[in-house]
Amino acid sequence: MNTPITNQSSLPVWKRRTGWLALVPVVAILCLAAMPQAQSSQANIENSEAQIEGSWLVTITIPDGPPPFKSLMSYAAGGVVIASDSSVFPVYPMTTLFHGTWTKTGRREFVLTMISFQYDETITPPGLCKTVAKETVTIESGDDAYNGKGTVEWYDPAGNMYFTGSATSHATRINAE
Repeated sequence: MNTPITNQSSLPVWKRRTGWLALVPVVAILCLAAMPQAQSSQANIENSEAQIEGSWLVTITIPDGPPPFKSLMSYAAGGVVIASDSSVFPVYPMTTLFHGTWTKTGRREFVLTMISFQYDETITPPGLCKTVAKETVTIESGDDAYNGKGTVEWYDPAGNMYFTGSATSHATRINAE
């Protein structure tokens, strides 16, 4: 026999509706968050621009300087660049890596400035010399090579520039295999 249940407490209808209505914005936000976001055309252009981040094997040529030599250069996001210089060993057995910064100046163009120190024991008095390299590089289509032009300046321990010259470079990206 069916008898009505009258002892159960139930929420008023308006409280049940309010509870369900509160869930609607939460579900809508979750659905929007899960949807793939369309990128603007500007974002697509930026993604197609050349990137310098990564490590590169570079051949550097300094007219009236040492023979062309190899360097390893690594560009980090945010503008940090670190480079080796194989041209100064064994002349300067104590030399630092080049440290510096880079910035993007065009779709495929970047500028960089780097500084390195070399201890020269052959001068009187022996001391710490400084090399400053400034370069503009243009990444080739395909994004796996670049060419650069710049200057190199050498300073004695007193800070006097004793040589300046032009330099060119050609680099290939080091890729993971």
